[in-house]
Amino acid sequence: MRSRMGRVAALFVAMLACAGIYSFLTGIVEASGRADRIGDVARQAIRKDEPDIGTTGLVKGSTTRVIPSTDAHSCCTKIDELERRLDNLEPREPITILESEEEKNAAKHYPNVTVPIAKVRDQGVRIPFATIKKDPDYMRPIYHEHWHSTYWGGRWSNISSHVDTAHHRLFATYDIGLSGEMTFKEQVGVDFPMFHNPTDLDLYFVVFQTTVVDVYTKGNQIVVLGKPQRKGVQVITIKSGDLRPAESDKLLLIQLATPEGDELDFTLIGYEPPDFWQK
Repeated sequence: MRSRMGRVAALFVAMLACAGIYSFLTGIVEASGRADRIGDVARQAIRKDEPDIGTTGLVKGSTTRVIPSTDAHSCCTKIDELERRLDNLEPREPITILESEEEKNAAKHYPNVTVPIAKVRDQGVRIPFATIKKDPDYMRPIYHEHWHSTYWGGRWSNISSHVDTAHHRLFATYDIGLSGEMTFKEQVGVDFPMFHNPTDLDLYFVVFQTTVVDVYTKGNQIVVLGKPQRKGVQVITIKSGDLRPAESDKLLLIQLATPEGDELDFTLIGYEPPDFWQK
């Protein structure tokens, strides 16, 4: 309810700002949460020497100021745009998020049987990997221009999503869709070559601040062993055909770890067979 009232106040204050009495309502703007963020655009909509023509008027003291209908429409359009950008940037209400909806859903399909990383390393199967990108001097950006709320309609501007991304060093994806590829690359902030393999599906790992040395698999687990670094990015691929999940209806648990078996990060992804494109 408070969020809704804040939005209503935002619209009301912005319209009054168009009429030239924004300073009179400064206190309301500061108290309305979202409204104070709309104020800057509303101020820009004021025209000091605007002629008194139009159909809508507001009274301040004994002076009547008329808002031309064209300017009122322009002001409302700017307000709608700011509302949309705010929705892309943050939740509508101040809340604490401990895990994303994707993580909650993934937890329901976590593999039933898992073993320590050292056991995967010692008893599992060592599988080959190919490095398709390696930049040891790469610095993860604090902010990327593609994450701005005006870029592509704010498709990648959600702050909570980027906070979650910043927590991780390991990301996984398949080469199974152009839209998914674009979203994945923009979210992690790294571009790399991808291609459709019609006979042997590739599984891609983006690994930050780690030099990958080996990959092992056992059951539904994949262990990526690497040496931690302070910077850098590496993108590797493995073949889906090299995996033998024990539970095909469960997700694959991918773990990034040191050669000694200490976990650095993990992620989950569904298993897709190597003949994915043939189907």
